[in-house]
Amino acid sequence: MIDSTLSFPPVVLAALLGLLIGSFINVVVYRLPIMLEREWLMHARELLDSASDSAPTGEKPVFKPVFKPVFNLARPGSACPHCNHAITWQHNIPIVSFILLRGKCATCQKPIARRYPLVEACSAVLTAYCVWRWGFSANGLVWTAFSLLLMTAALIDWD
Repeated sequence: MIDSTLSFPPVVLAALLGLLIGSFINVVVYRLPIMLEREWLMHARELLDSASDSAPTGEKPVFKPVFKPVFNLARPGSACPHCNHAITWQHNIPIVSFILLRGKCATCQKPIARRYPLVEACSAVLTAYCVWRWGFSANGLVWTAFSLLLMTAALIDWD
């Protein structure tokens, strides 16, 4: 008799979850340094403005305010770096979309960096390994989080 319930081994579920996490890691690796640099620039301008206010009489340097469009881990949505066309959900499925699009943007046909599916695949492998080694437990969760955070930090440092 065939079991009608769909059951996957925990390692397969972990690998699928790892693919999704890997897609988010790609976003973090690209955007976090930009977000930090913008924040540092804003603080530096505030310090320079306050220093010019306390300067002796004379000309005060004028610092233009920083233009702050929304830029965080959620907004703006992902877009092609070449044509700036928004990436739709069906073109944003980890690894599958890269294969179906043959590694090119759906709009401008320029190549997509191979790094994106590699990060997703590495994330899936790390997550699956941690679940295989420690199971769905506190240890497995901690080791998964540690390994993925370490990979994220290494990629940011690499850039």
